[in-house]
Order: sequence, then C-alpha cells, then structure tokens
Amino acid sequence: MHLRENYKNVLGNIYSLYCISSYGFATPNDFFVDKKVERFGSHFLLIKDNPKFLQLIEDKLKLLGLKFHYDFVRYYDKKSINGQITLFQKPNEFEYQKEFRIYADSASLNPLVLKIGSLKNIAEIFKTELIGELKLINK
Repeated sequence: MHLRENYKNVLGNIYSLYCISSYGFATPNDFFVDKKVERFGSHFLLIKDNPKFLQLIEDKLKLLGLKFHYDFVRYYDKKSINGQITLFQKPNEFEYQKEFRIYADSASLNPLVLKIGSLKNIAEIFKTELIGELKLINK
C-alpha cells in the first residue's frame, strides 16, 4: 500500500543541477552521462569551480537571512521505501538526472532570484551534444 501526503502549496525554493561527479558510481571509470539529459536543452553550463560557486550562493543566502541546505539527491525504489521522503530524494526512474539540489527555506511561494555576480571565471557554456564526451579523471 502506498500512502501519500500532498501539499497544495510548498514553501521554499529548490535549485536543481545535474552533477558531474563520481557520486553514485562505483569508480570514476564507470561515470557516464545518460543521453536522456539532452532533453533538458541545447546547451549546458559547466561549473568548473564548484566550491566557489557554492560559496557565492551561500554568501547571498546568508546575506538574505535564509536557511538553506544542499546535497546530492538520493534515489529510491518506490516499491520498497518505508518512511518519510525528503526534498533530497526521488524515485529510481529519475536517477539518470544525477541531481544536486540547493533548497532555500522561504515563507513565500514566489521564485527566489539570487544575483551572485559573474560566473565568467568559474564556468563555461557548451552545446549539449558534447555531453557524451565528458569523463572523470583522478587527481
């Protein structure tokens, strides 16, 4: 039996990113990007300095006095999960998304817009067709 609790209005904001990481793979050599992500758009922004990017977001959220949390999304089997599901969990059918989420607690239903400055020095835009060429390297 599946029991669901549903809320008409959920407060807060979620920013979702595809995460290129060894998280979720047995070894870096097992890493691949599922071709389904090409449906997300024609281009992608590759953040090359993740700590800097997260620090920019953290600094802005702290300045605004907002509580926040970020983490990898964990995927579960809908047939065997027992318990409460958090904002950082999704069914296995979405595991190809390799999602990393940033959640900002807010008392508003409106989208939260953060201006964190230029990403020119820490990010680069690529065409989605290049996704299959991405590889992880050990450093």
